[in-house]
Amino acid sequence: VHGIFGQNPGTNHPRMLGELRAASKRGARIVSFNPLRERGLERFADPQDKLEMATLGSTPISTHYFQLRVGGDFAAVKGMMKHVIEREDAAVARGEPSVLDHAFIAEHTLGAMY
Repeated sequence: VHGIFGQNPGTNHPRMLGELRAASKRGARIVSFNPLRERGLERFADPQDKLEMATLGSTPISTHYFQLRVGGDFAAVKGMMKHVIEREDAAVARGEPSVLDHAFIAEHTLGAMY
């Protein structure tokens, strides 16, 4: 799953659209959080693809698009973190494997360890 927060690749990052298009074609799920309904995050027609241009085709980009209020991305991320921690607590309580990769977290982050 790829998460895109507050990006307008059609306007600000046009090269990013090619990478998102390739990921979409590989079957990646792309979740976009943006207060603006960015056309490039919905569908993308590659100007280098002659067939796509001749047939007016395009590739769907975002599998899910959440149009948040400005600043709402922080609340969305906080909710996702809460959900992951709740799943971790439930897995540990049931004696199941951890949901979190504690070794990765310890090696690549700073601050309080969950």
